[in-house]
Amino acid sequence: MNETILVDRGGDGATRAMTPEEYTTLKNEVLAIRQFGTQLISRRQLTERIRYCRWPGQSPDGRKWSEYLGDDALPFDGAMDSRVRTADKIINRHVAQIVSAVMKATPKVSGIEGNDAVTAGKIKTLLSWLKSNQWGAEFRRQIELLGQYQEGDGYAICMVDWTKRQAIELKEVDADSLAIMLLQLAQVDLNDKQAATNVLLEINNIIADQARSSELVVLLAAAFPKLSSSRCKKLAGEIYATGKGKFPAPYDKINIPEISAKRVYNDVFFPENSADLQRSTRVELREWLTEAEVRERAATQEWPKELRDVLLANEGKSGFEEWDQLRLTRSTDYNQVNIRRGMFEVITDFCQACNEDGISGIYVTVFSSFCDKPFTDSQLWDRKHGQYPFVWFGREFCTNLLLDSRSIPEVVVTDQNEEKMFHDSFSDHVTFTINPTLLVAPGSPKYNATLQPFGQMEYSIRGKPEFLSRPTYPQAADKMWFETRRNTAEYFGYPMEGIDKETIQLLAQDRIDRFLSSVAEIMKMTLMLCQQYMPDAMIQRIVGGNGVSIAKTREEIQGQFDVTYCYDWRDNDPEYITAKAKIIKDLVMPMATDGRVKFSMAAQRIIEALDPNWAEQMIVPEEAATEAEVSAAKAAFVSCCNGTRPSMPEGGINAKLRLQVFTAEVQQRQGNPAAYGPMTPAAQMMVQEYSKYLTFQSQQQDNKQIGRTGVDPAKTDQKIADMQGGTMGAERGAMQ
Repeated sequence: MNETILVDRGGDGATRAMTPEEYTTLKNEVLAIRQFGTQLISRRQLTERIRYCRWPGQSPDGRKWSEYLGDDALPFDGAMDSRVRTADKIINRHVAQIVSAVMKATPKVSGIEGNDAVTAGKIKTLLSWLKSNQWGAEFRRQIELLGQYQEGDGYAICMVDWTKRQAIELKEVDADSLAIMLLQLAQVDLNDKQAATNVLLEINNIIADQARSSELVVLLAAAFPKLSSSRCKKLAGEIYATGKGKFPAPYDKINIPEISAKRVYNDVFFPENSADLQRSTRVELREWLTEAEVRERAATQEWPKELRDVLLANEGKSGFEEWDQLRLTRSTDYNQVNIRRGMFEVITDFCQACNEDGISGIYVTVFSSFCDKPFTDSQLWDRKHGQYPFVWFGREFCTNLLLDSRSIPEVVVTDQNEEKMFHDSFSDHVTFTINPTLLVAPGSPKYNATLQPFGQMEYSIRGKPEFLSRPTYPQAADKMWFETRRNTAEYFGYPMEGIDKETIQLLAQDRIDRFLSSVAEIMKMTLMLCQQYMPDAMIQRIVGGNGVSIAKTREEIQGQFDVTYCYDWRDNDPEYITAKAKIIKDLVMPMATDGRVKFSMAAQRIIEALDPNWAEQMIVPEEAATEAEVSAAKAAFVSCCNGTRPSMPEGGINAKLRLQVFTAEVQQRQGNPAAYGPMTPAAQMMVQEYSKYLTFQSQQQDNKQIGRTGVDPAKTDQKIADMQGGTMGAERGAMQ
């Protein structure tokens, strides 16, 4: 492929129009991709035939018939032609593992600097909100597609970008609100009441006097710059007639980060010698848009109208002719469906280039193979993370080249063919056995044979017919059939006789870790987009509290946080979870006496492994849990001051934190008695009792033991009752 286009931007590297020569070179890149892609698509067609069990001459009932084959069926008409779906079963099994792991995996966000710890926790909440609330079922769908592409093709790509789409709604404006809006637009100093009054009076005069409609149209055009002049005239007429009017106004229908699974060399293209997608000289994104999407894209990106019309005149056509012809068919009826009807091909070119100072950047150009000019100028990519908006998913890394990753059908094809051979031969043997060939003497009349248990057939005195005896099915075939399946199971790590559990767990964990590492890259890029585009107010609504400090500079976005995903495949085994919990309880907890081990985190992981739904409902975020403990301690202090005993559970609280907060409240009151007044003896007893309770619970947690509360509420009640009499008498004396 030609990889020299636009490597030197010249000047300061700002946006500029392509020269005709540069655009011709760019379109030639599509031709070069098409030439290499012909080989890749042929390879993909082969793998899909293997996975979906498709070959010429198939019949609907899975048997060989001459009418479908167009030739004699061998070994006989009606012989077995089984669809052994070994590759398909393996792919679906792996995808199920992958999807399950991603949905259950625990994200970990770590700050680069020491003071980022609290913010990192809130960013984890943000990512969880995006996954569960914003993306929802679409997240699972895209993950499953990525798994299907990765395992079925050998690789996949996820596009991660901030998406903003607009829609239209009818808005209503009346004369009063329009006057206020125009006053604000006039930028009058509202502190100057006389000036503001004069301007508002003039605006109201224009709105009230239809003879000044031309002036109102000008004001409406200034207030709503996206409205056409005819629409402004219509709105002005409605306001004069009824005092209010409606007009179409755009609003942000979608304004979020978006992920989308892409198929390599079908949706996304790059040089065949690429070893790292982010270091590739260029990446081409092909999209099929509806007419409405084309017109919206043309309006928002300011495409020339004549180029837009040329694109709309090429419905269903592609600059990648081979892809359009081959179509990667999956069924015999697929070619009868026009899958590109009402669709239009648009290509976005992402290219690495340098300015005159030798500083590299990513430049973006949108074009069509059918237009003699690009839709947009070559623009510097404005995403501050400085990367292509793509994340690579590879099933394996055999060499340094990305495209050398093999698909499962390529790896398992011989085993699948061998299984099919054994399956067909055994089925045909059974067919011959229960429907044997009948031997008759030469010249014998035809016989009516009823081939069923206790069936009868007529025979002639000239000779007794008999069935042809066939050899028994070879026992060695059973062993070979077993060995074929065991070979597949051993390669991919599936439970079967002779395959140890360690190998099974190792290979399953390796598949999951590889996929999760790419998912972590998706979430990291998503986080960087949120830092650039998501408003602080929205962040605060999502994470609560004071929100997070959203980075705005390129340096902060590129290097502030790291995201990883962790999942232990062994957590699917309840026996393993039980053993792990027992080790923590019986061995780790007695040794960890210095308080540095967070056993609550271990409990959280065990709950997440048992049931993610439980975890979502039962586990409170760390920040919220801390706030709840602080509030509980303060509420307990207020109760004590009122002479009411607060609840004292035997466990399930952060006793150390509560003790710190409770003690601080006591000290604050003791340090400033004039502000709070004296505490009654009953309240003092309650404070002492609750302090003793928290101290005891804290000690119990330090010792990792579960015990009683360490206080005797009955004795305390008696002491309080005894003291209340004296206190009341003293109060009466003071009043007298």
